[in-house]
Amino acid sequence: MNRKEYGILARNNAVRRAAVWAMQIGIFAISAVAAFLLRFDFTIPPAFLHYLFYGCAIWIPVKLIVFGVAKLDRGLWRYVSIIDVIRISTGNLIASAICYFLIYYIAPPGFPRAVYVIDLMVCVLCTSGLRLVTRVAYSAGSFARGNKESEKRTLIYGAGDAGITLLHEIRNNARLAYRVCGFIDDDLAKTGLRISGVTVLGDGGRIKSLATKHGIEMILIAI
Repeated sequence: MNRKEYGILARNNAVRRAAVWAMQIGIFAISAVAAFLLRFDFTIPPAFLHYLFYGCAIWIPVKLIVFGVAKLDRGLWRYVSIIDVIRISTGNLIASAICYFLIYYIAPPGFPRAVYVIDLMVCVLCTSGLRLVTRVAYSAGSFARGNKESEKRTLIYGAGDAGITLLHEIRNNARLAYRVCGFIDDDLAKTGLRISGVTVLGDGGRIKSLATKHGIEMILIAI
């Protein structure tokens, strides 16, 4: 990679991270406002508006710091997993605990206690949900791109972890010109199940008939 390409890559990464930070700031602010709205049935009494100000002034920077330290702002959202959701939930819980003590000592007495829990719940849903929606949208786009007649109609032999990983790689890599039509697995209990939108068609003894029925051109072994 030459210096020009490295500079372009660095700028693209900087823009992406700036966009992620901007979205996170927006989510943190929306969560705070939503927490107060939900607490007061969508009509915040004027006497509690200054608590909202204190909450935003503490929640937003603290959550940004916690997310930055935990590197929750550096993942590729299109590959988000259950482990990432757990990490995001843990990060939100830690940030909320820190904010609780800061608000307790800094904000005026009388801060609504229910708002802490509501803000945590909304923030977890939003920060995790946005990443999951991104993954679903990307997967849907990859699936649509994969339904091309020019691609080889393919079966994957093995509906376990290796087979699922292979399926995801085929969908994510446009250079792999395969159209996965189904799984083959010797575990008869899996027959008929759908895995990532692809059906387990049968066991190895039915390969010939299934290949003929579905016009299969390629069988990839993932065992």
